[in-house]
Amino acid sequence: MADVINLSSSLRLEPKRSRGFCRCTNVFVVEDTRMLQCQSCEKIIDPFDFLMREAKQQQSFVFQVGHLKHERDQLHKEVEELKRVRRNLKAQVKRART
Repeated sequence: MADVINLSSSLRLEPKRSRGFCRCTNVFVVEDTRMLQCQSCEKIIDPFDFLMREAKQQQSFVFQVGHLKHERDQLHKEVEELKRVRRNLKAQVKRART
């Protein structure tokens, strides 16, 4: 019966909740514990969770860059079309004056 936990003991476990919210963008790599530690709040961070969050953020950036490149190409085409229309209008004005 040594494996049974006595729940009526005076030992009370209470979770320690952190105040505020830390995005933990700047971290120390702690060599001894092989963990990450937030530089501002000193909270220990699970390396996998940190890497997963960074990978998702990087994936989001890659998607946004792709979207912005596509939008840039579309705007470039529109500018070229407007330049063509402008040249045509200038030529029409020149012909009308003569």
